Amino acid sequence: MLATLCLTVSACAPTPKTAVLGPDGILKVLGPQSGFAIALEDGTWVLEGDLNAEQLRIANEDGVRSLLVRGTNHQFAMIRQMNARLLATPFLEWSWKVAATTSPFHETSLLVGMAAPPAAATYDLPDMIPDIPDDLGANRFLSIRWANSALARGHLRPPDDQIDVPVYIARGGNENTGRWWREGIELSRPYAQLWPGEDMSEVRIVFLAIVAGTGHTRTDLYLADIDLFR
Repeated sequence: MLATLCLTVSACAPTPKTAVLGPDGILKVLGPQSGFAIALEDGTWVLEGDLNAEQLRIANEDGVRSLLVRGTNHQFAMIRQMNARLLATPFLEWSWKVAATTSPFHETSLLVGMAAPPAAATYDLPDMIPDIPDDLGANRFLSIRWANSALARGHLRPPDDQIDVPVYIARGGNENTGRWWREGIELSRPYAQLWPGEDMSEVRIVFLAIVAGTGHTRTDLYLADIDLFR
């Protein structure tokens, strides 16, 4: 059974809530809650961009309560604001099930926004993520994606002449689509590679977003149990 979520940004514009780490050291970013639409209505999650009808749904996929993000020609971002020290919560885990696509990367991705130490150099918001407001305080970004090639798994790609935001390939390969995978990454590792010499004790994670880009229709991606923890 599917439940359609809120479909317009204007109808889902409450004051955003900032998530903080719980006493157990876990910040549950996305859980298998049946009332997910409430999380959009009360500001737990905030929508930005051009959201098409039926592009977001709650689904029971293979018995897993999950969020379905369906690819269309409409681009949007769903943002969970937070305030967590990188070294206090360096581990990010999530579950996903991905449909095959002919694109180099799947159209839907996770995006982590971080705030560098106050003395560090800052950069403009990358063009690849136009639906992220520039007032969230993030100036370091990591895009977590599914690639077409399974051999790309674990590869960290710095910005170049084709991409303007660092990309970490969590998994890939059309042979691995159509089934659930539990993934994890220690965020402090790619941060140290991408911005060496910065004092990571002063780095904060300020948001996690689910970003749906333009691309082929019906390129479904299911997400469940996104957790940030130490």
